[in-house]
Amino acid sequence: MPDDTSRRGERNKAIVRALYEAYNRRDYEAAFAHKAKDYTIEVTGTSWVSGRFQGRDYVRHELLPRVFPEGVTFRLRNLVAEGDVVMAEWENEAHRGGSVYRGRAVEVFEFEGDKIKRVRGTSIRRRRRRSSARRHPPPGSIPRWSGARRRASGVNAEAAPLPR
Repeated sequence: MPDDTSRRGERNKAIVRALYEAYNRRDYEAAFAHKAKDYTIEVTGTSWVSGRFQGRDYVRHELLPRVFPEGVTFRLRNLVAEGDVVMAEWENEAHRGGSVYRGRAVEVFEFEGDKIKRVRGTSIRRRRRRSSARRHPPPGSIPRWSGARRRASGVNAEAAPLPR
């Protein structure tokens, strides 16, 4: 027979799964029904949504329309729960201004009762160009992102980023 921690973990995992399903349907009212009024999200990384944001209503009515004006679709890869903590690994795709953005993240959900109180995550955004054609460097050139270019210029790859 499962103990209370296991039951809470399974319940919370189901809530997180329902949250992502609601986002995928663009049913934001259902998604935000799972969040506490003083909900906080903290995202580190390179995503356009990186930062610390507080308040369910602020996130729902101000942040979400700004960062995902055309919606976002999630694909859950892993979901692990232990009591009041759920960890989700996902990939997403969002369309914005004619470009497609794809990202990956791991988020840690902290629950208070049956509501999501806090989410901490790390997101890595990858942007695909507007054109679907691949861009290749001219023959014989060294791509600017190449370690070979950094070594050829005498710049330590770890010490200095490449100029743009």
